[in-house]
Amino acid sequence: RQLVSRAQVSPGISISTMGCSERRDIEIPDCKESNPNDCHRTYHLYLPNILCDDDDNDNDDNGSNHHRRGLQHTTGDATPGRNDEREEISAVPASSSYTTYTPIEEDINIGTLPLVFAVHCVGCNAESVKTFVPHAHNANVVLVIPEGIQHSFNARHCCGYALQNEVDDVGFFKYIQSTLSEEYSFVDSDYSYAVGWSNGGFFVM
Repeated sequence: RQLVSRAQVSPGISISTMGCSERRDIEIPDCKESNPNDCHRTYHLYLPNILCDDDDNDNDDNGSNHHRRGLQHTTGDATPGRNDEREEISAVPASSSYTTYTPIEEDINIGTLPLVFAVHCVGCNAESVKTFVPHAHNANVVLVIPEGIQHSFNARHCCGYALQNEVDDVGFFKYIQSTLSEEYSFVDSDYSYAVGWSNGGFFVM
């Protein structure tokens, strides 16, 4: 378990606040999909309420500002102003809004939080499995909801476009695992789990 200090700033690591829920549009590196458009993927990330202010409970990843308390964020280019009360900064991903506050002298024992994927059915979208969001908050889980290409995932025996075109969805999920484990000190890809519905259920088996 790792003790994270809100006042600590180590080389290459900034303590800042970020959206506790956000949509991430990414491009898979070294992608070998037959259709180059299939290299552009989307997933939704939800951090649990223990890492957020109380007023985040009803917010979603629709571009609203959310706040995260005292976390180490390793991928942003901006360096927080230690003496500024508030500072707007831009960082990766571009669609996210970051707000930096003066760190508070307080230690939080975050440890390692489970990383859970919720995978939708064929013909469905991320909205269909957002029912898992409140459960993730209650269980202190980092929740990821990936979006299947043309509403499908390649589950070997099912279904739709992803199966027909042999989309590398396993590679997509592994990329998310590695990205989040590098980005957040409280995520470890060895503690990853998944739940799915229909096509998503076949995929996670």
